[in-house]
Amino acid sequence: MITHLVALTTAIIAADECGIPHSNIFVFNVSGENVPNGHQSWTELLQYGESDWNLVADTDNTAAAYVSTSGTSGLPKAAILSHSYMVSQAEILSRTLSTSRKVRRDSQNS
Repeated sequence: MITHLVALTTAIIAADECGIPHSNIFVFNVSGENVPNGHQSWTELLQYGESDWNLVADTDNTAAAYVSTSGTSGLPKAAILSHSYMVSQAEILSRTLSTSRKVRRDSQNS
């Protein structure tokens, strides 16, 4: 689990409820914030270098991420995103961001 420092307390509570060891919680301190004792910076993960992706047999039914919902219909909940969903979103973003679009501003409508 990677969390920002301001959400660390909440992440610890969630980790405890899900049985995630505290040693698997990393602090995303991109602005150089101090990491509290007993916790690790996300940069520790970079020491392992690069490796090939692990293949997932059932991409539609294997969790890739747990993300918080907005809670518009009640309390926020953890939404489970599958590997196939994450890959499709990355493909869409890649295509969208690589498409060159020119926007012309009409001076009469601004």
